[in-house]
Amino acid sequence: MKPKKRYWWLINMIVKNEFSMGAEIGCANGATTGRLLRYCKKLKLYAVDKWEKVDKNLPEAGQMGMENWDPKKGFIRFSKVTQMYKDRLTVLRGDSVDASKLVEDGILDFVFIDADHRYPAVLNDIIAWAPKVKKGGIICGHDFDSVRFPGVVRAVEESFSDFEDTGIDNVWMAKKEDYVY
Repeated sequence: MKPKKRYWWLINMIVKNEFSMGAEIGCANGATTGRLLRYCKKLKLYAVDKWEKVDKNLPEAGQMGMENWDPKKGFIRFSKVTQMYKDRLTVLRGDSVDASKLVEDGILDFVFIDADHRYPAVLNDIIAWAPKVKKGGIICGHDFDSVRFPGVVRAVEESFSDFEDTGIDNVWMAKKEDYVY
C-alpha cells in the first residue's frame, strides 16, 4: 500500500536505504520529527526551525495553515513529542541557513526541507543544505504544488537536473548527484 502522509514516505525511504543521519528543516509541532525518531530506531536527526510567528500577510501562511500558529505552543509540543529521543536529536533553533553552518558537509544521508515556502527561502535552504548530504544521499521536501506553493516548485526545478514528484502528500525528492549548483 502506498503511504499517504509525508512522514510515512520518509520512514519508508529511511528504512529502505538504511539511512542513519538526517535533517528536517521546518519542524513546527514535531509531528514528522517524532514519527521519524519513533519508527527509525537508528536515526540521528537534526531538527531545524525558528519557532517564530509566521507573517499572516504572506499568502503561503494561509495555504500552510500557519496564519494562527503559536510558535511558543508549537515548540512546547515539539519538545514533548521528541523528549524521549533527545539522545538521537540535535535541535538547531534559528535561521535554517545559519544552522546549516553548524553541520559538517557530507555527513547527512538525507535532508527534508519544509520551512519557509517562498521561492528565495526554499532556494537558499537547498543551496545551504545540499552540501551537507553525502554522495548517494537524498534531498527532499514538502509542498511541491504549483498552485499553492509556486516558490517551492520553482526552487526545486532550478536546483536539480532530475527530481521526482513522489505523488505522496506533495513530497519531492532528488538524488544528491542531480544537484546543479
